Amino acid sequence: EAARAIGEGHISTEHFLLASIRDPDTSAAIVLARLGVTPEALRGEIDRRTATYRGHTWNAPLLPRAHRVLELAKEEAKVDAAELIGTSHYLLALIREEHGVAAKALRRLGVADANVREARDALRSDAIADAGESGS
Repeated sequence: EAARAIGEGHISTEHFLLASIRDPDTSAAIVLARLGVTPEALRGEIDRRTATYRGHTWNAPLLPRAHRVLELAKEEAKVDAAELIGTSHYLLALIREEHGVAAKALRRLGVADANVREARDALRSDAIADAGESGS
C-alpha cells in the first residue's frame, strides 16, 4: 500500500518502513518516536533519498533487498520467540539491510540497531508494568 500510494511500481525497503509507521500505535512507530524520529522527518528523509517511478503498472515486484528484509524480520521474530512478525521486527530488519534506502534514512536520523532494541525493550517493560498495575 505504501508503494502504491506514491505511485511506485515496486516494493523496496523504504515502503516497508513507511508502512510500519503508518499507524502511530505500532511498536515500530512508538520506538521511533521514543528515539525522537517523527513520521514527517522520516518521510522527508526517504523522499530526499528515493526517485519515484510514477506511472508504472502496479505489479508490485519485491526488489531483492525487500526479500532480504522479509527474511531478516522472520529471524528477528524467531529470536524473540514470537509467533507473529511485528513492526519492531521489520524495523530491526530494515536497519540490518544496511544498503537499503530505509537503513540509510534511519542512520541519517540517528537510529541504530542498538537503540531500537533498547527502546523496544523499554516499551515491552512499560507494557508489562501497565498490565501488572491494571491487574492489581
